[in-house]
Amino acid sequence: MYQSDYILRQIEQLGTVLRRLLDMLRQARPEEALQLAEEAVSFVADAPLVLLDALGPDGLVQYLSAGGQLDVDRAVLLARTLNERAQAYDAGERFDEADGQREKAEALLHAAQKVDAERVRHVLEMLN
Repeated sequence: MYQSDYILRQIEQLGTVLRRLLDMLRQARPEEALQLAEEAVSFVADAPLVLLDALGPDGLVQYLSAGGQLDVDRAVLLARTLNERAQAYDAGERFDEADGQREKAEALLHAAQKVDAERVRHVLEMLN
């Protein structure tokens, strides 16, 4: 029960942050959007941004699998957040960095799908 409540709170908080981020992008404020996206990435992963940036796609999947199995909820939330970070990079014309974020997001979603595709769908629906 506690785990479920925690995930629901994270989804709710992340949804609010993502809406703010999209507003910033619409208002052509890419640097502010990027800063917010970076805070969201660090929050969702519960790790310093410097660590997350140092990890490649496979390393990030392994990091979220530290307990022996991938944390599907966090993987989906982080993938969504990385995709938003990529949009902020695109808005700032930092295309290589955006591509790196998308690669990590794709790796997380792919790994999460292999563990529990139904849960992936459910978390994504909750974010929308």
